[in-house]
Amino acid sequence: MKALILWGIGMSGGIAVAAGLFTFLVITGIPHRLMTITHTTAYGGWYEWMFVLGGVLGNAVWLTDTAVKIPAGMFLAEAAIQAGCDLINDIWGLQYDEKMAGLIADAGVSCCLMHNREKVDYRDFLPDCMADMRKIIETAKVAGIAEDKMILDPGVGFGKTLEQNLMVMKHLNDFNQFGYPVLLGTSRKSMIGLILDLPVDQRVEGTITTSVWAVQAHYGFVRVHDVAANYRAVRMAEAIMNAQ
Repeated sequence: MKALILWGIGMSGGIAVAAGLFTFLVITGIPHRLMTITHTTAYGGWYEWMFVLGGVLGNAVWLTDTAVKIPAGMFLAEAAIQAGCDLINDIWGLQYDEKMAGLIADAGVSCCLMHNREKVDYRDFLPDCMADMRKIIETAKVAGIAEDKMILDPGVGFGKTLEQNLMVMKHLNDFNQFGYPVLLGTSRKSMIGLILDLPVDQRVEGTITTSVWAVQAHYGFVRVHDVAANYRAVRMAEAIMNAQ
């Protein structure tokens, strides 16, 4: 098991920059250089890409940001790949921009494809989520993205009410039916804050609970801010599950 720590990509004054605190992935295999796509076209200026530096916490790998100047109007995922990123984290699951799937396929990079919706307009929540995931996977396959390059993300905190986020957590195992590795990203999210009535910086225990839930659901990845606490919890949960 290896751990990958990464930054998210956010907007600030029209420029995409590294934003937020460090986050963490439990990953099987070699760490990746990574970009998270929150929008698709550059606004011009300096963008931040994240590159592996070296291990500092158990199997954790810390990243640093490297600025790359992107021309206005350039497709961000293409720029990320040119800059050396080999994993694209698309929070829209290839459904936002029709260019994304083909670009990922042509470059041969890995991708994390998250469930998301612009509006919370489900008829039957869980079946609708599964149908959305099937559409995401079909989009990837039609574009030619290799199956061993795909990770799925149920999208806790995106396009869902509090009650729906809790339903996703209760039914994490349902997302394993597609046969791909699955990532859970719940760290410090509003779901935890609303349930426990806590501010962002006091949601460690709630996050740890979701990380252990992910281990029980046989997920391959968890993304969190508080690395050490979650890393220990994941190791302990795995030891219990693997006991013979």
